[in-house]
Amino acid sequence: AALKKRLAQRGCTLSLDRGVEELLARTSWKPSEGARLVRRVLEEKLENPLAQLLIRRRAQKSRVRVSAASNRLVLR
Repeated sequence: AALKKRLAQRGCTLSLDRGVEELLARTSWKPSEGARLVRRVLEEKLENPLAQLLIRRRAQKSRVRVSAASNRLVLR
């Protein structure tokens, strides 16, 4: 929710297809790691690739759709 809010302030929208949340939850679940692993997985699999995509597009307003495929996230 916080990421979507930050993007909206910059005129960008983010939509997550079915399966994205499940993939993120599945790959970040390890009781011994706790929330640290969740944060790291979100950064590595979603936030960093999203930032790179937005930089490449060089657009102020942009729509990004995220889907899950073959155990990874695909951003378009």
